Amino acid sequence: MTKCSFCDKHIEPGTGVIYAAADSVYHLCSSKCLKNRKLGRDKLKMKWISKKGISKEEIKKELLEKGKEETESKKEIK
Repeated sequence: MTKCSFCDKHIEPGTGVIYAAADSVYHLCSSKCLKNRKLGRDKLKMKWISKKGISKEEIKKELLEKGKEETESKKEIK
């Protein structure tokens, strides 16, 4: 099973949306997550995500790891 790239909810096989951006591919559980991803919203500010059993600390750690990876890849390009 895959996890939603926006809310970290498990996606059942045969459901969900795959969104291909210029830099990567996102697996999303619903059109709600797709719209929020496209609008560039911060998932830490979404109240409905924290109610799904995901702690904000886990989300912050994930965002920090992704931020470090992105800055390292940008440094390698230069």
